[in-house]
Amino acid sequence: MPTKNARKHDIPAAGDQSATRATIFETFGNSIRDIVPVANVNERAQLVADLTAKGQGPAADRPLFVYRADAPGIHRLEFTVNGTVWLPASGTLFFATKAAADSFGTSNPGLLSVNDECRVGTAKYLWSGTEWISNEGLILPTSVVGGTIDATGAIIPNTGVNLVRLNGIFSAKYRAYEVQWAFNFSASAATTLYLTQNGTAHTAPNYNSQRLSAADTGVSANRSQSQSSWPGAGMTGVFLQGSWKFTNPYHLGPKYLNIDAQPAVGIGLAIDRGWLGAADSTLFDGIEFRVTGQTINGGGTSFLKVRGVA
Repeated sequence: MPTKNARKHDIPAAGDQSATRATIFETFGNSIRDIVPVANVNERAQLVADLTAKGQGPAADRPLFVYRADAPGIHRLEFTVNGTVWLPASGTLFFATKAAADSFGTSNPGLLSVNDECRVGTAKYLWSGTEWISNEGLILPTSVVGGTIDATGAIIPNTGVNLVRLNGIFSAKYRAYEVQWAFNFSASAATTLYLTQNGTAHTAPNYNSQRLSAADTGVSANRSQSQSSWPGAGMTGVFLQGSWKFTNPYHLGPKYLNIDAQPAVGIGLAIDRGWLGAADSTLFDGIEFRVTGQTINGGGTSFLKVRGVA
């Protein structure tokens, strides 16, 4: 019986005198997991059939790699562990139709993680955990506390919560991010915003901001230094909408925040420019939004949506 060497190739066992030279080379050759060039999916399928006939079909302990010449550009290296489902080593799946992408996701959810990418023609789709969502630059949290992700990629807060945390939205892929949001509260409320790392809010008194506010025709300015959070909106209200723009949350150096907010009912606005001190070396991967003294009304009247912009 053959044994395996340090590279997991089949070789004759010590003292085995029965194997012929041809058998040794055949057994050894079939156990080499090299990358096989193929012209197209038809030649790839024939390769699987030939290997299976020799008892060397792809399996979890026998992955098969091919270099498919007609695959797109840098996505030509593919692998399979069953001969049926092929995955690109690049991590980007390609499908002829959205229906084909949906069928793959339904049949193989265990192979996919949130934010995995596929392409249908020139359109990009992200895996939400349950379906493919089309949106350029869209970022889906790896997990959400206090809410769920809907079919458009928006985070919908749960009714009655006073905290929403988005984990895993910042990474080395982007330096700048934008979060569009709208909130409906149980009553007029103040809000706070924190950067988070591995699900834990950064509450050290390092948050600073400068604000311009307008109400009717009056304009005012104020400054906050060494606070334990940023303002979430820079104003109070029952209905608020606006955006947060973050720079460098997951990179070395100062962390910056731009807030533009307004009430959905009435006249007014708030513009905040914030920065985080004494945390230049910290890589933050998420945010936490809190409501003071009130709760969020969910049901689609409140949402957040995250995009990478630069």
